[in-house]
Amino acid sequence: MVTKDADGTWNEDLCTSSYVGYGGVSETTEWNRKTPRGQFSFTYAFGILPNPGTELSYTQVDDTYYWVDDVNSRYYNQFVTTKTTPKAWNFPADAFLFRKTR
Repeated sequence: MVTKDADGTWNEDLCTSSYVGYGGVSETTEWNRKTPRGQFSFTYAFGILPNPGTELSYTQVDDTYYWVDDVNSRYYNQFVTTKTTPKAWNFPADAFLFRKTR
């Protein structure tokens, strides 16, 4: 991640290894395991720890949070919690955003 100073200098703030899309980046269809090509904005953030300092709207997730991938659900492709949303999706939609590892 980089940020630009007031004088126009770019600074690297974060560097990490990663990949985008299981099958790369291209035009997509459901279940082709590719990330859609295009320009997208980050509008909110989430994680398992408290907000690390982002200015975005932040949610600390637990095992009630999901990203629904059931194409037949009215909650398809939405970030939801079963605290406020009835669980109205089927396999393989149990895409927990949090997993207990201990």
